[in-house]
Amino acid sequence: MDNIKQIYTLDEVATVLNVSVDSVKDFISSNDLVAIGSNKDKIKRIDLYKFMGGNSLTDEPIDFWGNQCSNVLNSVSIEVEYVSDKEIEEMIINGLKEPKPYYDRNRNKWCIALSLGYNENGKRIRKIICGKTQVEVWEAYKAYLGTNNNDVQPRVNSVGLDTVNVHKCNYDILFSDVYKKYLKSLESNITNRTYSGYVNLSKIILNKLGNIKVYDINKNIIEDFFNELVNMKYNKSSKMQPKYYSQDYINKVFNLIHGFIRYYSENADDTMNIFASDFMHNMKKPKSKSLMASEIKPLSHKDIYDILNAVKENPMISCWVHLMSECGMRPSEALALTWDDIDFDNKTIYISKALGKESDYDIHTCKRIEKFRPIIKDLKNNTKNNYHSRCMAISDTTLQSIIRWKSIVEKDKKFIDRRKEYCTDRFIFTGPKGNLWLYEDYKQKYERILKKYNIDYKAMNPYRFRHTVCTELLLNRVDLKSVQIIMGDSTSDVILKYYANVERDKVLKSNTILKNRMANIVSNM
Repeated sequence: MDNIKQIYTLDEVATVLNVSVDSVKDFISSNDLVAIGSNKDKIKRIDLYKFMGGNSLTDEPIDFWGNQCSNVLNSVSIEVEYVSDKEIEEMIINGLKEPKPYYDRNRNKWCIALSLGYNENGKRIRKIICGKTQVEVWEAYKAYLGTNNNDVQPRVNSVGLDTVNVHKCNYDILFSDVYKKYLKSLESNITNRTYSGYVNLSKIILNKLGNIKVYDINKNIIEDFFNELVNMKYNKSSKMQPKYYSQDYINKVFNLIHGFIRYYSENADDTMNIFASDFMHNMKKPKSKSLMASEIKPLSHKDIYDILNAVKENPMISCWVHLMSECGMRPSEALALTWDDIDFDNKTIYISKALGKESDYDIHTCKRIEKFRPIIKDLKNNTKNNYHSRCMAISDTTLQSIIRWKSIVEKDKKFIDRRKEYCTDRFIFTGPKGNLWLYEDYKQKYERILKKYNIDYKAMNPYRFRHTVCTELLLNRVDLKSVQIIMGDSTSDVILKYYANVERDKVLKSNTILKNRMANIVSNM
């Protein structure tokens, strides 16, 4: 290495690339080729390698030092061929890039692509090495590079490059078989709720792509899948009109498939040489044809009064609604509260957990195999300051609703005993048997009460209390950072995107400030 020149002049670079000096200067001015020195007239050896297609000093482009073919290249089965423009396009589409062996069905041989720099027109010159086995092709590739670096290994199932027992890929294996293996690998690294979402999303993925041979999967097939998906309609029930899949749904499907492609291009095990590269890396997410959902408007004070008046008949639900309507906490956060979270003397409440649910799934059928079970989980903690957990002051009205429900619980000895059996005696909210309920159970109770009092329960989703609190804080000019902390969100982006739905008429009234401002400016001219 010490005897090899490390810095080249523009003339030397032009000779290596077989182009004019002006072309080299053009490469430099367009930032395609990195130059050094005050006059930008010197090129580092490693930067020239990168320009010619190499990723490191072990990836020296072919023909850089002349013909360095070893005896490996003289093997009867080894061939070096030019690649047509059409083949190059197909390689790009399928994500087949150097330096990684791939199997070419048309040639019925293993191949590896070579980058030979650029011709005088600036067009990349390519060839491919063909052979009978992965190892044979890889050895020929290294010989062509003139390197004996054994740290660079092909993805083959063998003890070493000296063995001939190369793993033979099963080209008939289906997408569904490999995808399910990938899906299973995710289970231990994510929450049960997230995993259940992945399983549900996988239904449509496996339905459309499951029977395709995994080695046939390429960019064109994935794009066709999403083109079909955005044009598909579905209906939740026979009573509803079919509608297009939402943008959120399409994004989640896209991310899941992209994760699969990326996994088997970067982290695949040695027996699965599937994707040469992440061909979805620069693919744009398709746009949904679904109409945008209508904005969730905040509840009026009359709406809140009517709801509070209706739920009086059920002290537990009344306590829950008071907490949500005053503090803007998530419904699941209120349902995970314990008596210890309430400071009755200082009239504060500490929010640190949430009610969730989990279940087990069969990834082969993509179906849940048992009922959901409630769990208490910690709030997200993905920020340095952990804005999700927070302590909030509460009014006498809300405090009295908590005290009222606590008094009813303490007077019911049988209820207390049942709670102790389930180890839920410190929780404010439980089912009538003392066991933890799911969020849906509480919501059902809430909706039945509203329906009884002729209140449109479908329009009064418990999450609307959160939207309302957030919007009223902003309308009262509470600064955005404070609102973020009160709501327990990691960033203010969430506040602006989902919760702060300021009503149109109030926005238009605020515009009078600008009108008066302009009038004052003109009058002083």
